[in-house]
Amino acid sequence: MMEITKNMSNKIQICRAMAIIAVVVIHNAPPEIGGAIIRCFVNFAVALFIFLSGYLTRVIDNDIKIFYKKRLLRVFIPYCIWSIVYTIASNKWDDFIFNFITGQCCGIYYFIIVYMQLTLLVPLISKLIQSKYWKVGFIITPIFILVEYIFTINDNPIVFPFNGLFFVVWFIFFYLGMCIRNGNIKILLSIKSLYVLFIIGYILQLIEGIAWYNYGNYNMATTQLKFSAIIYSIMISMICYLWIIKEKNIQFNIIDKFFVIIGNYSFGIYLTHIAIMGVLNKTMYKFIDIIFPFNVVLILFIDIIGIRIMMKLCGKKTCKYLGLI
Repeated sequence: MMEITKNMSNKIQICRAMAIIAVVVIHNAPPEIGGAIIRCFVNFAVALFIFLSGYLTRVIDNDIKIFYKKRLLRVFIPYCIWSIVYTIASNKWDDFIFNFITGQCCGIYYFIIVYMQLTLLVPLISKLIQSKYWKVGFIITPIFILVEYIFTINDNPIVFPFNGLFFVVWFIFFYLGMCIRNGNIKILLSIKSLYVLFIIGYILQLIEGIAWYNYGNYNMATTQLKFSAIIYSIMISMICYLWIIKEKNIQFNIIDKFFVIIGNYSFGIYLTHIAIMGVLNKTMYKFIDIIFPFNVVLILFIDIIGIRIMMKLCGKKTCKYLGLI
């Protein structure tokens, strides 16, 4: 089992930076067909986060309490704090319990619920990985995506957030990461081969996205949870993995450093960028129309500066409780 070196850790943070930038792009992309085409390119966002979490998870035989304490508190405390902040801002207390449980105090917090589900299931996932039936884990997500297709085609779609709220639809990415880390799978393809598959995956996703768009279902045209998007995200995840384990060190120039910083702040950006978008909509955007992709750059810039200011004012410990770093 390969140990995570400092160089690998920096590469992982750069991959997280790519994922969080993709998240912000998703939430700021233009509507209609242009947005659908852009979404096909960045639909790896949540999948890559989950894959990296799986890759950083060893098979667990003992010390599960320590594992839970380290993993769950890291996200649960910030989740509670920011859920309350968003509820205060929206003044929607009537459905607070339901929204809190389903990650809807802020509409994108479903990802945190999914992450906590997968973390709680790590002991069971570890047993599956160590069993002779470990390959069964890879059919769980396709089965449930197929169910979603059947419901959608029959005009009874599983609506957001419930189509992405349960771990089963994201399980394949976490499981792939764990299987690679724990030696069940070895990626024998070259990065060049994966690049070709990446292009094929994007084309397939583009074709399916346009098909769903013409069918009149924009949600399916843009979702990260369709078969072509899953194939595409798996390709991205494997390319990132091969780059992470490559012996060549990153140059750590100003661009690398910047991306590592974004990776370090990725959870904080995830928690807060919707709030920043809300403030901008009520202030600057009323006077200046900032088009894509400049709106993405602006939000990332504000978030990074804001987190750095919070670190200076409140210290790293407080910022960790807030999930900013």
